[in-house]
Amino acid sequence: MHVCRSFPRLLIYTIPYFALCGVVNSVSREETVDGVRNARRRSVIPPSCAPRRRRLWVEAAPGGDGQVPGLKRGIELDATDRALIAELQTDGRAPFVELGRRLGLSEKTVRNRVASLLASDVIRIIALTDPRMLGFEAIAMLGLTTDPAVPATQVAAEIAAIRDVDYVVVTTGRYSIMVEILATNPARLRHVIEQLIGPIAGVRSMEIFPCFSLFYQKARFLSAGPSSGVRSAPLSDLDRRLAMVLSADGRMPFRAVADRLDISETQVRARVAAMLEGRQMSILAIMNPLALSRSVAWLAIRIAPGTRCEDVASHLTDDPNVSYVFICGGRFDLFVEIICDSDSQLYASIETRFRPDRRIAAIELFQYLDLYYNILSDLD
Repeated sequence: MHVCRSFPRLLIYTIPYFALCGVVNSVSREETVDGVRNARRRSVIPPSCAPRRRRLWVEAAPGGDGQVPGLKRGIELDATDRALIAELQTDGRAPFVELGRRLGLSEKTVRNRVASLLASDVIRIIALTDPRMLGFEAIAMLGLTTDPAVPATQVAAEIAAIRDVDYVVVTTGRYSIMVEILATNPARLRHVIEQLIGPIAGVRSMEIFPCFSLFYQKARFLSAGPSSGVRSAPLSDLDRRLAMVLSADGRMPFRAVADRLDISETQVRARVAAMLEGRQMSILAIMNPLALSRSVAWLAIRIAPGTRCEDVASHLTDDPNVSYVFICGGRFDLFVEIICDSDSQLYASIETRFRPDRRIAAIELFQYLDLYYNILSDLD
């Protein structure tokens, strides 16, 4: 890999990406670059690489408090807030009057509570779908090791300020930090990795896991009862445009959506209903699971020889604690996010659900210590 900036002994371990991607070109290749660290902590994005995207969070490095914009944690939520979020995770477009009826609250109270949760970045109400359908065509997971002299949270906060990054986790295990990147194309992905993340002070090495499929997503974890996640599936041009609009505001009135797309409100209602029924999209409240002191982890899985990734992935989505399944290349075949009420439940789930499965050859656990959860918007 050609490294465009010089910095002390940055080791970059790479794996092949798709044939059209110039991010990497060899398996387990190690490069060492000696020199003086550039004093600039962040690169200027060349206009040719900059995606046409509106964002729901500011383009800036962390502030003096070490925080970056995104879904917050560490905020006290009372029983009413939790019950309201649970209802919105079931149906993000539920009318305030109906929510009030279910919870024994007035419509005004519900409206004010939801407005407060949104304004404080505790929740966002969005349309959840495969980001590839929204134009993010190059997706990868990065596993980073860091210099022990630099706090991992400091490195994570700086990475989370990069606009193509939507998920940054400080973890236990072989990696100090795990990063999910959603880029518009392979060139942009390479730019983010080489020019924006690589030079950050404290990054010691990285391993790149290209995404072959975002097989399953389920951001709902607070509400009780069965729930169905979103599976990767093609969208028509109209459905894609609808999903892009609702990904920014899942509660946008259908009349406003129709006006924006120059179609009828009847068309909007029919297509949204079809996407929801087909599990191509879900409209719900999302939040940082660590805000509720959940026990969360990435499980990195290698499947047994002769086993199809899709078969194992499909089986794992039946687990109510599984929220995300990412099929990838590299030393692992799957990354699976699991959200549990406690560490003991997390342990029990791994021991009873994952380890006995003979199709799984090996599992590594990366438990979340901190999480920066940003929401990427559409490509206008």
